[in-house]
Amino acid sequence: MRVEWYSIENRELQVYIEVSAASMAPDTGVAVGVSPAAPLLLTVSQAADCLQVSRSSLYREVGRGRLHVVKLGHLTRVRLEDLQAYVSGLAAPTR
Repeated sequence: MRVEWYSIENRELQVYIEVSAASMAPDTGVAVGVSPAAPLLLTVSQAADCLQVSRSSLYREVGRGRLHVVKLGHLTRVRLEDLQAYVSGLAAPTR
């Protein structure tokens, strides 16, 4: 198992990558998970930082219906599982 740490707005997020027969994703063979201490909801800025894109690019994907967000009053948040599903759905680069 390989563990990687990411810092988003001074909060550390532990991401572990595990490869095993029991946890293999059908098409990649890699399971990606987040520690239980990870936030369930990310701000748009945090989600954009995770993807290494601008907030505008993230909102563009939301507008196209490719990434789902939730509204809490006037706040916009991205569920961690929606962000993971979005990344899983991205096409691999063609050669």
